[in-house]
Amino acid sequence: MKTLVVGDLQIECGHLKSERTAQTKETLRWVLAEIDRLQPEVFVHLGDFGEDNRGVDHYSLSLMSWFISEVCRQVGRSYWLVGNHDYFTADGGINLMSSLSPLMPDQYQVVWPWATGPDEIMFVSYLREGSEDKVRSELGLVWSESADCVLFSHLPVRGAMFAPGRLDEEGMDPAWFPRQTIVGHYHRPNPPTELQMGTGRWIWYAGSPMSHDFRDNCYNLEPRQQLRGIWLFDIQSGVITSAPVFIENPHARYFLAFNADFEYDSSANSCKVFDDWFNLRCQIPLERTSLRLTVPPGKEGLATDVFGRIFQSVSVLRSDQHDSVSSLGEAAIDPQADPALAVEEYVAGLSADKLKGLDRRVLSETGAAIIRGTYQLPEGLLP
Repeated sequence: MKTLVVGDLQIECGHLKSERTAQTKETLRWVLAEIDRLQPEVFVHLGDFGEDNRGVDHYSLSLMSWFISEVCRQVGRSYWLVGNHDYFTADGGINLMSSLSPLMPDQYQVVWPWATGPDEIMFVSYLREGSEDKVRSELGLVWSESADCVLFSHLPVRGAMFAPGRLDEEGMDPAWFPRQTIVGHYHRPNPPTELQMGTGRWIWYAGSPMSHDFRDNCYNLEPRQQLRGIWLFDIQSGVITSAPVFIENPHARYFLAFNADFEYDSSANSCKVFDDWFNLRCQIPLERTSLRLTVPPGKEGLATDVFGRIFQSVSVLRSDQHDSVSSLGEAAIDPQADPALAVEEYVAGLSADKLKGLDRRVLSETGAAIIRGTYQLPEGLLP
């Protein structure tokens, strides 16, 4: 069973002409083109379809609705997991995917909290803290260590590798999973190691098909974690029967940030960075990479001149400068609200600065148009 797997898209297009919006639109169109080329029997999105816990906007919701309708038109069956960025409420009772589910035909399933699929496949969405024992007891009724089963999950996994020497200390015990598990949640792809596969149990971290900003920094990642794209799996009777195929996203932007003292060799017109990773292990396409380089005071101009010829964009900071990222809280929503009205309820609870022009009437009309098959994308939304 040919299965196309897409990780965390986290669609957020609050600024129509931003780099992230352009990358998102290009990536969604590319995924649909790959579906048309590969003709998978099953499509799986591993969760974090949106960025609702940072606010929603009309363009993002329009893109989500359009992408869902196109996937449903092209693929016979699809499964959409609920990720931690898809939640409206702490108990998970209302989430972005259940709000969009009325737009999907019956064979396209929103997975919350878990579900079974064809050919011994299982799915489990993100569950809030304190749910681990419940997950273990419930899912343990469905598979056993001796049973063949492929699990698609958005659960955090204890021991997942962020970077060499930096592992996730929280999350589910990987020993609770079946023999073969494909995980979202972690933006960086991370196929299982030979040692892990030799134990008879492996976890495949699919990653996101695109980097979103400098929080997805490629620096110090293993080569197998760096490139962004989607995966094609062949699954038969609860077993992945051949090596998964990775397809790199030609529209992915990459983000690289590190501190460096360097020497400039004018005769070679090059810059030696004292970092073996950058010189020997960096595999990201530099022409699609934004660089944030921190250098000693007085080296800013030289760094901009040298690296500006290599990277898509360069920002240079002095080593005595600091950068910070602010976070936004979640809006409250009634857990008992009808899922079909959840987006409108959520928007009603947002402050004005988070609305970003969202029109609830337009959203309702968009859903009705998709169901009727008459939906037209807003002008200028796609390139």
